[in-house]
Amino acid sequence: MDKADGYPFTFDDANEVTKVCEALQIYEDNMSDVCRYTPGLTDDQFESEHKERKEMALQHLGDVPAALHQMLTELIELKLQRLRGQVENNKKLAMKNLTCVDAAMEICDDSNSNLKTRSNHSISSNGEAHTKLHFIAKELLSTEEVYVETLHLIDQVFHKKLQAEAVIRDIIPEAEVNRIFGHVSAIYQFHLKFLLPQIKERLDNWDNNPQIGDVMMQAGPFLKIYATYTQNYKESLKTLDHWLKKSKHFSYLVHSITTKTIYPSLPLQAHMVTPIQRIPRYRLLLVDYLKRLSEDALDKKEAEKALELISDVALHLNETLKLVERRKELVKKLQDLKNVDFDITEVFRNLLKEGSVKRLDNWEDKKSESYLYLLSDMLLDCSSIHKIPLNKSYKVRARIDLAGAQVFEVRAFDGSHGFCVHGIKESVEFATETSEESRNWMQAIKDAIEEYECRKNSFRISPSQTFENKPEFPSTSSSNSFEIKDEKIGKRCPRWIKDREASMCMICSKSFGSFRHKQHCRACGKVVCLDCSDQQHKLDYIPGEAQKVCIDCHKMLNSRRKVDASEFAQNSLLADFLYFRETSNIRKMTEYWCFVPTNELKVYIFKEPKDLKEERIIDLKDCKISCCNECQEQTYCFKLEKEQSICFLATKDKKLAQKWLYLLSEGAKGRKLTEEDIKDAESKGPSLPATTTRRLSFLERVATLRRRK
Repeated sequence: MDKADGYPFTFDDANEVTKVCEALQIYEDNMSDVCRYTPGLTDDQFESEHKERKEMALQHLGDVPAALHQMLTELIELKLQRLRGQVENNKKLAMKNLTCVDAAMEICDDSNSNLKTRSNHSISSNGEAHTKLHFIAKELLSTEEVYVETLHLIDQVFHKKLQAEAVIRDIIPEAEVNRIFGHVSAIYQFHLKFLLPQIKERLDNWDNNPQIGDVMMQAGPFLKIYATYTQNYKESLKTLDHWLKKSKHFSYLVHSITTKTIYPSLPLQAHMVTPIQRIPRYRLLLVDYLKRLSEDALDKKEAEKALELISDVALHLNETLKLVERRKELVKKLQDLKNVDFDITEVFRNLLKEGSVKRLDNWEDKKSESYLYLLSDMLLDCSSIHKIPLNKSYKVRARIDLAGAQVFEVRAFDGSHGFCVHGIKESVEFATETSEESRNWMQAIKDAIEEYECRKNSFRISPSQTFENKPEFPSTSSSNSFEIKDEKIGKRCPRWIKDREASMCMICSKSFGSFRHKQHCRACGKVVCLDCSDQQHKLDYIPGEAQKVCIDCHKMLNSRRKVDASEFAQNSLLADFLYFRETSNIRKMTEYWCFVPTNELKVYIFKEPKDLKEERIIDLKDCKISCCNECQEQTYCFKLEKEQSICFLATKDKKLAQKWLYLLSEGAKGRKLTEEDIKDAESKGPSLPATTTRRLSFLERVATLRRRK
């Protein structure tokens, strides 16, 4: 079971159930002794005893999954509430007895006789209710004994014998046997070692302790293990029927085991449905039990809590069965889809709406056939694989996650009714033939977005967070008025302006023509010319390489950087001052602050360590690195060539030069290094060229002689 469905407890082994039951029994016995033999406990003493006994119970579990510790803690908390109630009731009863002794001696004879009459009538009515409660408890015990016998038949007879005989004879694989019987062993161990003994003990001492609500309240968390059995129930029956038809030996073996049981006329399938029917039976018995309880009964709160827990389990089991059916329907519809890069049967994913629509091109006035699948967490835009669809063979063309998505009305170029689904990473426009169809799609997508956000925000702690993360839908219905907010630029996909909607650049206002082509900014979606879109910047919604953006967006994205270069360099492989030059004239090189981040194959170059904007970023991948001896001022110089750009890095320090040469060479090959690799650069990296004294020119020799004179 997944944690997201609210039922994080599952058992892979029946021994885990036994351990939890034993640990709970240890806590219960120890705390009962404390309450019995240590009267007059203060609240602090009671809490201290509780913590000590709780630690003993948790230690008994040993090395088990954390979910079992969590489950035992929940059961102990339920038991603790009851123990606290018993302690308080004992204190109140003791005080009441002390204060009522004198008052009882002064009661007159007439009042005493009237009291006896009322008392006898009360006892008779209480006795009738007591008898009915006892009858319900007996029915619970008798049905529990029959149920445990059925579980014994499924697990200890059919399961064990098929495992022992069919697997050994190689009639059926062991994995198939386990698939048939699932988690029935854990259910059997729980009822055999915990619930049935508790109910028996309560019925044996019914005159002294006439209550069963506390027993069923403690059983509530354990009953969550039924979810796994319920979820796999139909698949188990299919596997059983498959092997009964496939293997005559397996069919004969199952039949021979059936004839030797106490129910020879009932097949195995009839027994396997019993766990599905047991939880509703508990609920009906508890409802009847609560009707007979008086308002001041000691068992009232525990019985109400038990009914609440078991009702939640029953509701969850029903939802699990519906979820299984929805998943099967979803898989059946989407199993032939191509280009699917996600798990179709993910938890909570179900199909909400599907249908054919027209897809509008992002920048041109074109339409194409599209088939939409609206799921509970995403919208799939699919296109037909063949020109003439055969059996609805589609491939996924676009996937829009509902997280943070928006939907609004747009105007199509031919006057048809359109709507835009604007997601974080992608924005797609669609058109329908009628306005009613368009409204239905928009409403269905809006409802799906709101439901998804509510489900996601239900795991948040602060209500303000839930309010702040609620999606904001544009209030206007016109597509022309919708623009992405400045703070969202670069963080989510923009809606591209259509080519027909702009006759001139939206930045410099120059008209488009044969020599001035239209470009789209990937950050804001505006139509701009090539001169206004010659900048590139990394965008959050498109991981990977930098994207083409307009001048305005480039300035805005650069202005967001609030961390200086020295803080960026803290997580880098190398960071130091190097001499840098872009042109071929390397006689005069300028000192810059250079570093290579740990997770990037790029050299960032800043003028000063506290600068907020870099001077240059050099991508090392596929870059040609070579040593250069033309630098006069620096001893070691490296030449970096990529496509048509050339730049130089230089230093006087030999160790630093060795590290940079190794880092640049390996980065050019696409290999990411670690700090340990940089430390061993002298042994691993290429050797530096021998430094040679360059022959001076005639003018340089003359200048040198003049300086000497």
